[in-house]
Amino acid sequence: MQLIAKFPFQGNPGENQLTFPAGAIIDETPNNHTYKNTVNNNNGWLHGTYQNQRGWFPADFVQPLVSPSMPPPRAPEPEANIVLAPMAASMPMASAVPITDNGAARMQDVSDSRITSASTGPMLDYSAASFASLPPPSRKKLDNSQISQLIAQGFTRGLAESLDDAKQTFAKRIWVVDNSGSMQKTDGHRLVDTGRRKNLKFVACSRWEEITECVCYHIQLAALIQAPTSFRFLNDPGAHVGPQQFTIDTSMEAPDYHGKSAPYNTNANVSPQEALKIVRKARPGGCTPLTDHILAIQSELEAMTPQLRANGQKVAVVIATDGLPTDERGYGGDAHQLQFVDALRTLEGYPVWLVIRLCTDEEKVVEFYNDLDSLLELSMEVLDDFEGEASEVHEHNAWLNYALPLHRMREMGYHDRVFDMLDERRLTKSELSDFVGILVGGSFMDGMPDPNVDWESFLRRLDSWLKQKDHAPEQWNPMKKKLGPWLDLRKMHHDFGEGSCVIL
Repeated sequence: MQLIAKFPFQGNPGENQLTFPAGAIIDETPNNHTYKNTVNNNNGWLHGTYQNQRGWFPADFVQPLVSPSMPPPRAPEPEANIVLAPMAASMPMASAVPITDNGAARMQDVSDSRITSASTGPMLDYSAASFASLPPPSRKKLDNSQISQLIAQGFTRGLAESLDDAKQTFAKRIWVVDNSGSMQKTDGHRLVDTGRRKNLKFVACSRWEEITECVCYHIQLAALIQAPTSFRFLNDPGAHVGPQQFTIDTSMEAPDYHGKSAPYNTNANVSPQEALKIVRKARPGGCTPLTDHILAIQSELEAMTPQLRANGQKVAVVIATDGLPTDERGYGGDAHQLQFVDALRTLEGYPVWLVIRLCTDEEKVVEFYNDLDSLLELSMEVLDDFEGEASEVHEHNAWLNYALPLHRMREMGYHDRVFDMLDERRLTKSELSDFVGILVGGSFMDGMPDPNVDWESFLRRLDSWLKQKDHAPEQWNPMKKKLGPWLDLRKMHHDFGEGSCVIL
């Protein structure tokens, strides 16, 4: 038996009587019962569920009711109508990760949701059919070459090992990159190499330059450690730039905007080199339709969750933005902010870790995102830029040089409980021991004294680690504006040593 519903058709008087095939469920959400014309033809779109696939279906999928013997509706076309992509740049020290082609297995395409450019603005297809399955979980550990390259970029062996653990924990990373017009504002910051290793400095730049530098680094990092990662621009960067969304594919030998000859408007598999080109060619412009993208990601998570739970894995969702959410026409305000919060609530219950990487110091924007944690039952973190985050960490744990590799790990979704505490309060001795374990690595921690029991021996062991320059090279200290060790043992002893004197 067919389900019948009446829907107004935009541009035509009256109502057309339409029907889904047997088994279809009409979506009762307000405003979803409206046809929306596409740019290139007069076909409409209807929102509903068919064969467990929820989304916008083309008009010719829904047939006018002519007779009980009408032909079955045509299945929705698999191709998308305009999708999303990424951004770029690079940084000294923990930034210029070498891209190598070591014959890694090709990552399967995990398409994100589709966007259709309609007469009233973009319209997302939430259908699970638009998503492929997850890549099989990688149990392959980082090899010595990969770890050596990470160490050359400033990572300690312990941080490289932790990055490897995160690769196993997170099946995929999804970046939402804000390329709206406000990213042109020139209150950003980036670290530049003056040519002398001991003379790095922060320079003023646009927000767009700051975030493309960040994104380009993570494109290269994903390629180096072979971590499945996709990027989606908030706004279509244009066909002359590349696709709006893409997934890094380390197996590709030649650049390919369209991902193995797939149509332009699908989620493209691209080589790391091509991804960098796309990001660097993109320019900011447009609004901040964050809500639509979150709803699209929710549909992707819905499709992936059974496999994620079976594998014991999660997905990291990283939103790099400088502004408050708007609709596709650029209208914002309290109502749109509430819609965005409601969209984020749809992620509750999924195996997801949310990172919001802010690219602004505007008080109302920072306050809005910082308040989200109290409104949502989500595992999440709000990050400032490198220098801003370092300042917060220094306020509570000044013994730590919050170096760029730590910040890069948090940007890509690495999470450990002790990291949450760094910028909130002084660590306890037990938490200090946990953090040191992450920093120096498992092998060096073998036989490490418990700081609660033998503080002096614990401190001397750390001193011997710091003297191994090949394992713990000096890092740019954003607070002192110069290179320095990872740990200030004198300051650490002042904070934790209870007044005793230790000669190092």
